[in-house]
Amino acid sequence: MIVKGPTAKHGIRAAYSPDGIHWREGSRVDLDVWRDADGSQSFDLTRSTDVVALVINEDDPDPERPYKIVWQAYANASKPGPQMVRTKCIGYGPDIEHFTANRENPILHPNNGLEQENHFLMLASCGGQYLLLYEYGWYISDETGRFGRYAGDIRLASSQHGRRFQRILPQQKVIARGPRGAWDGGFLVIADKPVVRDDKVYLFYAGSGEERSSWPTFGNKPDSAPLPNTGCLRPFGMGLPTLRKDGFTCMETTGRETLRHFTTDIIELPPGKELQVNLGDVQSQRCWMTVEVLEPTTGHSFPGFDRYKGEPLVTDNVRHPVRWGGKGLAELVGKQVCFHFWLFGAARLYSYQLV
Repeated sequence: MIVKGPTAKHGIRAAYSPDGIHWREGSRVDLDVWRDADGSQSFDLTRSTDVVALVINEDDPDPERPYKIVWQAYANASKPGPQMVRTKCIGYGPDIEHFTANRENPILHPNNGLEQENHFLMLASCGGQYLLLYEYGWYISDETGRFGRYAGDIRLASSQHGRRFQRILPQQKVIARGPRGAWDGGFLVIADKPVVRDDKVYLFYAGSGEERSSWPTFGNKPDSAPLPNTGCLRPFGMGLPTLRKDGFTCMETTGRETLRHFTTDIIELPPGKELQVNLGDVQSQRCWMTVEVLEPTTGHSFPGFDRYKGEPLVTDNVRHPVRWGGKGLAELVGKQVCFHFWLFGAARLYSYQLV
């Protein structure tokens, strides 16, 4: 794990444990931009006190990249609120003590998104992607605090290689804050790791109610607060939402009523593989999905694999087999294909795979 504090220049250290209980501290983490910072960067990379995630992906094909560290840097804001806002940067290394910064940093900047702030995040390797659940923050102009009452929820970004991240449906919440009066009705902070078990994803988060005065804390300190940087003395609660397998986001129709469809990239079908889909919110003759298999150069379906031969999918299932008149993909092995998905009503497609 990563250990930080007491306050010192680049006081970030590695720590090791054989059992997760007994720990020994190792060397300070060496990250090139922390070590070589000369103030010439367009944003501040020297703030090594805010490490927000550490990921170990032993399946990474690059032996110099199995360890990934995410930290917060600061940049000028282009929106109302604080003059400086946090950005997210990522570095890669062969072990937990030696990292090189991504040349395409920052990977997340409020100026490039809908949010005014993004603070903590969860980074995880999942399904061949790096998923990033980030704290999407904004200020409510209610004359509370320095910039207004701070609010935040959790939204999604992803990256194939962990170098450049893209926000996925940034208007869509993965974890929404609670209603007025709820313990988590103010803002949320995501834990940095998911737990995946038995086709469910467990996400831990901390939540604060709206009674918290605001963030940042400076200028908001109650007279009774014993600490100089306390915005409001209030404990956070812990929450545990669960998602279905691959349930971070989905494809769905406009308004979840009218027919919509989309086509995948070109796929060369390997032998012994069949199509499975992760499908939810379906009802017979109201909300369902069919699939056709297209020939990429013509855009026409292969004989026997059009959407009318495709059996309607009406069962909520994370591993729903797809068939065409009772047959699978065996006769198309070795061909290049595109899958064309037709969604009806409120059906939601979370993922598809060849298994």
